[in-house]
Amino acid sequence: MKKLLALLLALMLITVCFTSCGILNFNKGEEGTQNSEDPSNGENTPNDGNNENNEQEGNENAECNHVEAINPAVEPTCTETGLTEGKYCSICGETILPQEIVPAQHTYGDWNVITEGDCLIPGEKTRTCVKCGDVETAKTVDSAHNFVQNDETGLFGCENCGAIIFKGHLYAAFETQMNWFDAYKFCDSLGGYLLTITSLKEQEAINSLVSSRDIYIPDSFVEFYYWTGLYRTSSSIWKWITGEDLIYENWSSKEPDSDDEQWFMAIATTHVASSNSHAKPGQWEDVSHGAGDDAEGLICEWELDIVCDEHFFTEWKTVTEATCFSDGERYRFCTHCGLTENEVLSQLEHNFVLNEESGITSCEYCNAATYDGRIYKIFDDSSLCWFDAYAYCDDLGGHLATITSAEEQQFIKDYMSSLNFKSKIWLGGYNDGHNWYWVTDEEFEYTNWQSNQPNHADGVDWIVLMNPNTSTIGQWNDYSPLTKVYFLCEWEAE
Repeated sequence: MKKLLALLLALMLITVCFTSCGILNFNKGEEGTQNSEDPSNGENTPNDGNNENNEQEGNENAECNHVEAINPAVEPTCTETGLTEGKYCSICGETILPQEIVPAQHTYGDWNVITEGDCLIPGEKTRTCVKCGDVETAKTVDSAHNFVQNDETGLFGCENCGAIIFKGHLYAAFETQMNWFDAYKFCDSLGGYLLTITSLKEQEAINSLVSSRDIYIPDSFVEFYYWTGLYRTSSSIWKWITGEDLIYENWSSKEPDSDDEQWFMAIATTHVASSNSHAKPGQWEDVSHGAGDDAEGLICEWELDIVCDEHFFTEWKTVTEATCFSDGERYRFCTHCGLTENEVLSQLEHNFVLNEESGITSCEYCNAATYDGRIYKIFDDSSLCWFDAYAYCDDLGGHLATITSAEEQQFIKDYMSSLNFKSKIWLGGYNDGHNWYWVTDEEFEYTNWQSNQPNHADGVDWIVLMNPNTSTIGQWNDYSPLTKVYFLCEWEAE
């Protein structure tokens, strides 16, 4: 039995071996058949371009015959962006036509006017998106200024809105009632600022502006005011919002009264509805910041850049009169652009005329008097200490008067009487603590002291002056040099 099993196992091993050898020979034969069809037996041959293996090996270096595919367009919405149509190669993925971003965009209808605008206040218009209903608002100006010169005031005013131009500034009044803070913001929103007034001429221009307004005052209000840019920083300090100095004021009677709640200045108009008002048109009142018993409009101001082809000058205004001792000055300005011209008024020539009654030869222009080849003038328009009086006479080319004889003393006394002058007058004498001197270094020999003078009462009373008392007119006294009185100058006649 054991022999039979061993025989069967041997037969099975032989069968497996022969089967394996057959498979190997079969695979080898197939490979040999394939190779037998290739004359080169696997060796390289020239590429005729149709070899499949060669096409696959050169695929990386060959150009792709693109097959276009579409990236579809995306429509934009009112709030989200879209894309244009694009193209790409479906084989290699290369972009052929890139997509571009299309901005989000509303589709608005026509504009609708909500409020009409004028030369100063823009109107308002709206339009609606037909897709999403979004409403867009815009400002509009429906008219431009048309300035015409007023024959009475000489100022240019707009026929459309009533604004006026004065010295390169534009002024406009508004009757819209609001508190001071809202008025400040209103002018600022229009590119201007609340009104400032720095001169009488500017005040007159504002008066012409407000007097031309057609104002309706409800029965509930006492009177109508316009806000300005003047406000109070403390109980007594007022400032313009522009930082300009408060060099001109036009307060009404008993104003400002510095009431704890009245911190702002407003201008009274010509349209007063009550006889209780104490303010005249154009005058200033200090009021609280909000509307109370009165109605408050406002006046805005703008700075303009004006170049005049033709100037519109005012009449000449004299600043200082020409005298026999100094030149004068006058000016005029263009009411439109503000250009100012100044002109010197030449110094006058003395015209001395003898007054037979007084015996004094004096100038009919300046009241200076002449005596013994010299000219004398009492200045009663300035009250100065001795040192300032000394400098004043020196600036005019003369000196404080000296009196060196009884005859000259009598002339000075008669000159004072002819002018009915009864005030103290500085002379050019001084004391150095020991002796008296004249500023001209002339000998201090002649004197005309009042009784018991000089007494050096304060230890610094060294300055000689004329005493105005009736009984002692023309006599001398000593006073402190810091005392402010009138003075007598003297010149050598030419």
